[in-house]
Amino acid sequence: MGSRLADSIGSDEPPLISYSVELLEGRCRGGEFVPQPSLPAVLGSTTVQDWKALEGQPGAAQASINPVQVAIQGGTGRTITLTRIEFHVSRRQRPPGAHFQGACGDAFIGRSLEVDLDLHPPRVVDSNATAEGALGARKTNGQRPYSPIRFPWTVSVSDPLLLEIIASTESCDCTWRAEILWVSGSSQGTIVVDNGGAGYRVVGSEGLSSFVPSPYGWRRWRS
Repeated sequence: MGSRLADSIGSDEPPLISYSVELLEGRCRGGEFVPQPSLPAVLGSTTVQDWKALEGQPGAAQASINPVQVAIQGGTGRTITLTRIEFHVSRRQRPPGAHFQGACGDAFIGRSLEVDLDLHPPRVVDSNATAEGALGARKTNGQRPYSPIRFPWTVSVSDPLLLEIIASTESCDCTWRAEILWVSGSSQGTIVVDNGGAGYRVVGSEGLSSFVPSPYGWRRWRS
């Protein structure tokens, strides 16, 4: 999580744009990947609802998807135009492990986009430009009921943007970053979504043994 003020016109001028970035909890979405060496401790624990302990296992990472929320607002009366979003991905071989899923789940409501990290280069495969819409929603004929996000997109003090970026993978052990480029008159800059320089790690769950909590401990539901 972090917030930044970006690119003032001059030292005595207010910033043209401000933004904050927050990694959202993955428990009710993709779940958590836990490497093989940590599995005996996790599966032998009687406190299966202690999700923080699960996330704290060495080498653990969000599984399948990384939901990151970006709040962007103009810092002055000037309009800011977001021109495009770019993604950068580092891939490595996934280590042995298992997938743990919380006993919950909900849709992504609001302005959002999904980027598929398994594609080369990564590509936005779904999006929703409506504050009340749901990512991935489809009509009975397969068409989207909501408009997709298209750049350029304008923001200002009175018209901010709250955007959820959903980075997804099936089998990759990926670390990703995003850059949102903007212009305002002769000024330009970049909104950096990179977890303070470390990037965001997500591990695909395809083919892994998976577990959900039960009153008696972790219960395997797929292998």
